[in-house]
Amino acid sequence: TDPDARLEKMKKQLDEHEKKITQLIEKRNEYLQVSAHQMKSPLATILFSIDTLLGDYAGRLNSKQMRIVESIKRSSNELQNLIMDIMELERFKSGDVVLEPVDFTEVCTRVLDELRDKIHEKNIKFNSDIPRTILIVFGSSTGLKHAVRNLVENAVKYSRRDTKVEFSLEYDESEKTVTMTVQDSGIGIPEQAIEHIFEEFYRAPNAKIFDKTGTGFGLTIVREIIELCGGKIDLKSKENAGTKITVKMALLEVKEPELINEELRKKSIVVIGGVAAGPKAASRARRIDAGAKITIYEKENFLAYSGCALPYYISGRLKNLRDLFLKHGEYENNTEYFRDVKGIEIKNLCEVMSIDRKNKRIKCREILTDHVFDEPYDKLIIATGSKPNIPPIDGVKLGNILVLHGITDSERIKRA
Repeated sequence: TDPDARLEKMKKQLDEHEKKITQLIEKRNEYLQVSAHQMKSPLATILFSIDTLLGDYAGRLNSKQMRIVESIKRSSNELQNLIMDIMELERFKSGDVVLEPVDFTEVCTRVLDELRDKIHEKNIKFNSDIPRTILIVFGSSTGLKHAVRNLVENAVKYSRRDTKVEFSLEYDESEKTVTMTVQDSGIGIPEQAIEHIFEEFYRAPNAKIFDKTGTGFGLTIVREIIELCGGKIDLKSKENAGTKITVKMALLEVKEPELINEELRKKSIVVIGGVAAGPKAASRARRIDAGAKITIYEKENFLAYSGCALPYYISGRLKNLRDLFLKHGEYENNTEYFRDVKGIEIKNLCEVMSIDRKNKRIKCREILTDHVFDEPYDKLIIATGSKPNIPPIDGVKLGNILVLHGITDSERIKRA
């Protein structure tokens, strides 16, 4: 037979195979998307029922029942994360996102602020180097925020306690590039696993042992987002030595913060003190001025704890301090609520060192990083609390009489 004819036949067969593979991939993606949507509503009902049980709204659970329900909730949360990851991945794969100029400096700063609690929980030494300069890139604000969050969360998640994570954002005006680097000294990735690390559902063997939670979609979504935004992602890792991930994107524009029109700047309201009174003051300020930039500074880890839940914590019904602001008694007490619903910035683990009333500026120190910075304000609210008035009751100052009016007291009572 004619060699050219044979080659032509082979080419047609390859084209047909490629077409079939493409169709299968499309059907598979469609199936994943539809399945994820169909599971979303029933799972939300299950999680609502679990919260009802844990909140004692259907009767009080004994300790064994509580452990079982908490285990079901953890598994349900993992399934919910998987569903959300599948839907997010398919959304970016389909290109169903709006690409526009994005302030990448603001994206990185906001993500690190939101992850303070997680970083603090593992006592990670977190070093961040972000310029005050406004760096504009072309992309999806939501997508880039998701990607940065995922990379930092992974660095913290796969690092042992008391280790170090470094985050940097740099730019080169001559090359018109922005480079973001996340580096940890955690468990690293085995050499044979690196080539598969961006594949869907894949998790390195040591990652599965170190932390059983995870969907295997995180880095797949990150790469999809970065490439959709025209960027590149590079990963270097060594087992038991750590991982370094570098993201490089095109720089559209550089702006200096001082060049922003003062008339367009939002009024800045600073609240010093994030336990109980501070968030209430911030919420009231939001009702009075819907357009103001409101920031709460708190040197401790907790914000707006539910004071009425302290006896539950002392008795052991609530297992850890974080439970004090996780919907106990329908209290709106978590940092995500203030950021996402009320539009109030949270700077916990951030100490206000001094106040310059004449120039209306505060000097602050990030406790995790020792980074010191200044912030201007228009209105200042100090809600750090004060020593409570204790009524003159006979015997109230005896050594075995303990007064409860804060988290510190609850810890002392538990020890007693």
